[in-house]
Amino acid sequence: MDDFKNIKEAAKQIGVSAKTLRRYCIKRLIVFSLTAGGHYRFRQSGIDLFLSQHRPVKPTDKRKRAKHPKLPSWLTDPNFGVKIDISDPRFNFGRTKKG
Repeated sequence: MDDFKNIKEAAKQIGVSAKTLRRYCIKRLIVFSLTAGGHYRFRQSGIDLFLSQHRPVKPTDKRKRAKHPKLPSWLTDPNFGVKIDISDPRFNFGRTKKG
C-alpha cells in the first residue's frame, strides 16, 4: 500500500515549492486527495506518475539575473553633447547686462 506524503514532502521530492505544487493540484496535473481539514495528501504512486510524465525540475540555489544590454559608447562618452558658452551674448535669454 502506498504511503501518503504531505505537500512539503511531495514538493521536495518533485523539486518545486509547496505553492507551485498547489498550483499543479488546481490545474489537476497531479493526483492528490484532500483531508477533512483541507490539507493536500499525495501517494507515492501519484508522484511517480507525475515525474514520469513531466521532466523533473532541477533545484537552483541562485536565481538567474537578467543581463542588461551594454550601452552604446556614445552614451557613456563624457564629451558627448553640445557645449554652450553661457557668456556668449547670443544666450542671454532676456537678461540685461548691468553696469
